[in-house]
Amino acid sequence: MSLDGRLWSYFGDYQHKTAASFRRTRWSDPEVARPPRDQDTRFALAQAVRVVAAGRTAKVRRRLADRLTREPAISDRWLRDLQLVLRR
Repeated sequence: MSLDGRLWSYFGDYQHKTAASFRRTRWSDPEVARPPRDQDTRFALAQAVRVVAAGRTAKVRRRLADRLTREPAISDRWLRDLQLVLRR
């Protein structure tokens, strides 16, 4: 599904990440087991909770299902099936 470029950029480039990349060089780093508790991380987690909560509402799910009808992939069964699930 297409995502507005500004939203994609925000989530990918600007939104605070709640954890650093888990590269091989960090596998033995004891800091990995300690989640960050700074203000930016708490804000990002709160924002994620709000996004998930909104996605669980019937209104947002219907709007997403309606939006899916304008996607080129709507001709694929998997997207039509997802659309039906969202409308429940």
